[in-house]
Amino acid sequence: MRPRATVPTLRESIRAKRSGQRVFLEDPERRVRVPIDTLTLKIVQELANAPQTPGALCKAVGAPRVEVHRRVVLLNRHALLTTPRSSSQVEVCTSAAALPKASAAELAATTLNAPAELQHGCVACGACCHGSDIGPLSETELGHIAAVDWSEHLPSHIDTSALVRQVPDGRGGEVALTAQHQGRCVFLDGDKLCTIHRVAGPEKKPIPCRQFPYTLTRTPNGIDVSFSTECRAWWRARAAGEPVADELDSIRALLSDGGRVLSLPSPVPLHDGVDWSFEQWSAFRDGWLQTVRDAATYDELVLAVITPVVDAWRTHEAAHAESEYFATRDAWGIPASDGDVLSWFKSASAQLHERCRSAYKDLADAYRETEELQQADRVERLAWAVDALFNGRRVDDLKRWEHELTVWREMVLASIYSHEPVRRGGLLRGTATLAWRLITGRLLAGLTAESSMRARTEEQDVGDAMVLVSKLPRGTAYERLIASLGDTWTNVMLFNALAVSGTAPPVGRRLL
Repeated sequence: MRPRATVPTLRESIRAKRSGQRVFLEDPERRVRVPIDTLTLKIVQELANAPQTPGALCKAVGAPRVEVHRRVVLLNRHALLTTPRSSSQVEVCTSAAALPKASAAELAATTLNAPAELQHGCVACGACCHGSDIGPLSETELGHIAAVDWSEHLPSHIDTSALVRQVPDGRGGEVALTAQHQGRCVFLDGDKLCTIHRVAGPEKKPIPCRQFPYTLTRTPNGIDVSFSTECRAWWRARAAGEPVADELDSIRALLSDGGRVLSLPSPVPLHDGVDWSFEQWSAFRDGWLQTVRDAATYDELVLAVITPVVDAWRTHEAAHAESEYFATRDAWGIPASDGDVLSWFKSASAQLHERCRSAYKDLADAYRETEELQQADRVERLAWAVDALFNGRRVDDLKRWEHELTVWREMVLASIYSHEPVRRGGLLRGTATLAWRLITGRLLAGLTAESSMRARTEEQDVGDAMVLVSKLPRGTAYERLIASLGDTWTNVMLFNALAVSGTAPPVGRRLL
């Protein structure tokens, strides 16, 4: 016999607000807005005054159990109901203060935290000047460009009257970027060197160019220094670089000139309705980094990426399983929906495959329409690897370049050092994307070697693959795709990452 379940009341501070034709539940304490439909609004109105049993709630709103249950799960997921978890989450959010604004001079004086394992010295490969939007350019940087007659320094096929382009910023305005020619910055010369650097001096280069490959993330403990891994010569640059601790003066000078600093979200998001304090995240991150450092094989590295996150989520679920029994299917007398785990995994993977295939095709077509052919080729190359991934392709018989594991490990370390997973839609979704980058990147390096009739991967296979899986996911088109996939992306690429990589059977869904 099932234990009796009662759906708790709505939290007192929650209010329904209308914006045009849409209705939201506004949570002023957690600073979130959750869109709802008409049935959810009826449920909210019933739960505003008193807790309800599932049967009484269904009768009050006049809807089937399955539909009412689905919406109760939504409310609980976003910590909108009065539960022990929502109380603790409110406390986390209300005690998490946003970092105050800081001037360039104040940022330059902030403590800089350097990663011990990572270093980089530019070897002028030119990859960072290909396939990237270089900007946004400030008025000062636009002035530096306008102050030079570039007709004497650029090839004749470059239109020196259009060295800067304006593009929408996604918020109704525009930003200025350097123009491109055949997928590369117009200022990149034939020797893969920067014309601005050569003609006007390194201090006149745009800040994004001077800052690359550093990523700087501000936290309550200072500014954490890490790296973008969009460098196809990563291994050579690694050997040419100095420890970051020896580069702090140049980083401070960059900050004084307006270097871009990201901010760690406060509080730190894990998933919908679940946040950590900075202290909780810092302790977890330290352990996560050590697990990645200790990985001795590729399979161990994949496990090092996903296992700490999965374990943290399981611990969270277990801590609230009893108090949130009311949100389970069992409490509502609804049969489990997953059925056969393998069938679910095949269906979910096929859904991801089709959505990714369609999105990549649309993106490649858009680049071809604007004659950005190299960009289109890069997208199609990545789509080739994604097709192979979801079709179960393996390249295990190839010999691997001797330093390949180190490069993939450093890609993961750089991402964690920069707090990238929690800046990309929360820890679960961000880790799913990191696992995807690792699995797809290694597969792409192998496919490239195999298609070239080689029996082993080489440095360039790995470098090119790392650039592709690092660069494209930070684009807005990719971010929209992942957001639209919702829990399916996380359920497949995080909780079933080993099944995707072909090293273990699927385990089913964790997010319902």
